[in-house]
Amino acid sequence: MNSSELRTAVLKAAEASRMLVDLRPNQIREFESGTCDIKITQLNFESLAVIEFCLILEEEFGHSIPARRFYEFKSLQELIDDLETHESN
Repeated sequence: MNSSELRTAVLKAAEASRMLVDLRPNQIREFESGTCDIKITQLNFESLAVIEFCLILEEEFGHSIPARRFYEFKSLQELIDDLETHESN
């Protein structure tokens, strides 16, 4: 999966877990196009949303990201970089 496809998949997971509710539509479009990043602190990251997000990503990529590890990422791009690393192995 290339970076663009990963960004789209991560956005879908974030949307399904209602983590994007505080973002403007243009922020989401710019992230998806690769022209900006979204900081983790910009997301609605209630505990249940994070757990759901991580489960969706695990189902999509087969790579487990423990919910507690989610908080170690500074941005969605860092998370994508992590997914790319595991995907290439």
